[in-house]
Order: sequence, then C-alpha cells, then structure tokens
Amino acid sequence: MPDKKRAPEMTVEDALSALAGWHHSFVSEESANRVARALGVQKPVPCHRGYSNLDSDPKGLSMKAGQEGSRGIAGWSLAQWICTRLGVAYESKMGRGFQTQSCVEALSKHFNTVKE
Repeated sequence: MPDKKRAPEMTVEDALSALAGWHHSFVSEESANRVARALGVQKPVPCHRGYSNLDSDPKGLSMKAGQEGSRGIAGWSLAQWICTRLGVAYESKMGRGFQTQSCVEALSKHFNTVKE
C-alpha cells in the first residue's frame, strides 16, 4: 500500500494567512493541526463534530458542503486557542472576524512578521 503523501510544511506566514481567512469558517482537524504545528504548537487541536447554525445566520459558523458532522474547529476559536497555547496576549474584540484579526495581529507581532 503506498504511503499517503504529506502536504509540504507551512511557513509561519502561510499559517497566519490561512488563520486570518478562517474567521467564520469551520476548519478541518487536519488543517487546524497543520497550522498549529507551523506556529509551534505540537499539542493536538481540540476538535469536535461541527454543525452549522440552523437559522443560517451569516455572522455564524460557515460550513462547506460535506463538512456537517466532520471533525474540526471554528476558525476564531482556533486563533484564540493558538494564542493561549503560546502565551500570546491579544485584545478581546466583539465579533468573530474582529477577534480572529486581533489574534492574528498579536501572533504576527509575536513571530515578528509585521510589515512596517
């Protein structure tokens, strides 16, 4: 049986870019762990079976076809979890997109990837 091909390792910049785009998204367990590893978090991401909002709230969790019931984590939750695991302080914000942005900005400063 052939070995499964592994995706190439991500850079910190790639990981932060992906994380920034997942503010309302449901992120697969594989993708969440890949980003976490790229940012130096070796502990598995706490994933669960995901289900979208029944009321189709556009500000809620967005899931792609086939993701219902699959294992993963909400993007904003992943961003906060990574900051917490790394001990990176971030400003608390209202709204999932703003919260994710705040976490990514704090991580960018932590990894010194902020472009002046």
